[in-house]
Amino acid sequence: MKSIFRSAVIALTFSAITNVAQAQNNIVSAKKVYKLSKLNEHSIVKDSSGNRCNYTAWNNMLASGRYGLKVAESANDKPSLIIVKLSKTEREDALAKLPKPAESPFFKTGELLKRFKVQDVNSQIFDSKELVGKVVVLNFWHLNHLPSMMDINNLNELADVYKDDPNVVFLAIPADNPDEVKEFLAHTTFKYHIIDKGKSIISKYNIETYPTSVVVDRNGKVQYHSSGYTPNTSYWITKTIEQCKRYNENAAL
Repeated sequence: MKSIFRSAVIALTFSAITNVAQAQNNIVSAKKVYKLSKLNEHSIVKDSSGNRCNYTAWNNMLASGRYGLKVAESANDKPSLIIVKLSKTEREDALAKLPKPAESPFFKTGELLKRFKVQDVNSQIFDSKELVGKVVVLNFWHLNHLPSMMDINNLNELADVYKDDPNVVFLAIPADNPDEVKEFLAHTTFKYHIIDKGKSIISKYNIETYPTSVVVDRNGKVQYHSSGYTPNTSYWITKTIEQCKRYNENAAL
């Protein structure tokens, strides 16, 4: 009998890449509600062709926020889990339902960001004093660090959304030496302005966890900050950017 599919995206929160969702999840099919045991390396997850997926592969796919699980009913009444790529609408809905990422211990919401003056790999100078009036998004990251690497695709999408908006500035501050960063950028695209020597600003803010993301409003105050990878970080960065823009627009009326 042909399997009957019904979308039922499982919202998963990943506090660390190596952890799979630990909560119990109910999946609703066309006729029944199936209670899943905890997802782990023993869970059977298949691709759309019916082949079993490697645990690390499907775990990282779910962690990206770009894939979800669907249940397939079979003739023997034993459901199986199928990993599928989410549509843009499904993805946005799933990310909106996840808890807001935990705040970073390195910043405080509402505080004035300590002044910085840095140069990117293309020799462009960024002075926080001169950036007042713009929304500034900072990303502190580290090479050879899986959470930081998993974040790049989402952050690139975010940068693309605002690429024509001169009032939103994206700065990526690596914790690695310039030569290593240059080599990395030779084969990987990161659409933020990449700061040439990031260790000094990382030391200024006492950053110890990567990635750490910060959104600073047009008055130079921190309005969002989080550390560690979660698939909905970019969702909350976007939400905060839009809130900052609306606040300033309303204040100007």
